[in-house]
Amino acid sequence: MFGNTGIGDIFIQQNLEEDVMTLIYEQSGLEGKSCGVLHWECHGQNLEINVEEYESFGEIAYTLTFLK
Repeated sequence: MFGNTGIGDIFIQQNLEEDVMTLIYEQSGLEGKSCGVLHWECHGQNLEINVEEYESFGEIAYTLTFLK
């Protein structure tokens, strides 16, 4: 594969999927928009993650990209 290409999936318990999707939606400010930025502190670093919402096979999906 060339460039910034990747394949993703959620590797969490099925009963937590809705909670995780809601967290991504709310924390990235997607209400009424198709993209936003998720601010996350991890190991003492403040990270910004670009979140883009799209539809895939009739379900909502997200592309998460770490900003530099």
